[in-house]
Amino acid sequence: MAQMAKLLKQQYPDYKVSTMVIPNFIISLMARFQAPMKVLNTMTGLKYHRDNTKAKKVLGWNPRSAEETVIDTVNYMIESNIIQSQ
Repeated sequence: MAQMAKLLKQQYPDYKVSTMVIPNFIISLMARFQAPMKVLNTMTGLKYHRDNTKAKKVLGWNPRSAEETVIDTVNYMIESNIIQSQ
């Protein structure tokens, strides 16, 4: 998420994008009092690894980069007036 926020802040300087990272111990503390933080607390420290080798081989799939996908999504949201500049 932090990498995406940095990318968005760089690509869209007219938009307010937070790049602040909340330390895990703060999330754990807040999880005692706020339900949304309880959900977030269950995800802290997890390492995600996905392998798309089989999809590439069997389907001939050529995935787009995460950066391109995020930027295209934000462009769509801007064009659809889902988000607006500050």
